[in-house]
Amino acid sequence: MNYPITDVTDAASLQPYRFHDNAAVTKAGMLPFHHHHYLLAAPKPVRNPDDTVPFAIARGTVEPGETPLQTALREAEEELGVPESHIVHLYDCGVLTYKGYGIHFVAAALKSRDGLLPARDSAACRWVTRDKASAMAATGGMKPAYFKLMQAIIKAIPS
Repeated sequence: MNYPITDVTDAASLQPYRFHDNAAVTKAGMLPFHHHHYLLAAPKPVRNPDDTVPFAIARGTVEPGETPLQTALREAEEELGVPESHIVHLYDCGVLTYKGYGIHFVAAALKSRDGLLPARDSAACRWVTRDKASAMAATGGMKPAYFKLMQAIIKAIPS
């Protein structure tokens, strides 16, 4: 790792999402960003390949022997095509709650939006501004709960 990691777990915007049972954390995720553009993934549909799945923050299961940070890095590469070499700064948001379970989230500042690999494990990836994500949440292109969580993470990142 050739980048700093800043702990933002105490950010006021994250407190409503704080998950208090760290023993139950089995997932981790990453929100990559570059100059107020955020990279989201649409997971591949599980049941019907023709289904449309809303965009979300990339996340996945912590595998045995893996730390949540290692999971977040792996999922960013698998779901978003973001190699670790594109990261210039990580912001550790800690464990946040989503639908009753805990996910360890990090935000990653990227050196550019160029040169990213095609995602392998997602139906699609999309760079969005906060306004575009808001519009997506209003029209079903992103789950509103994920948009609120995304806003809280964005507010936690120092300017």
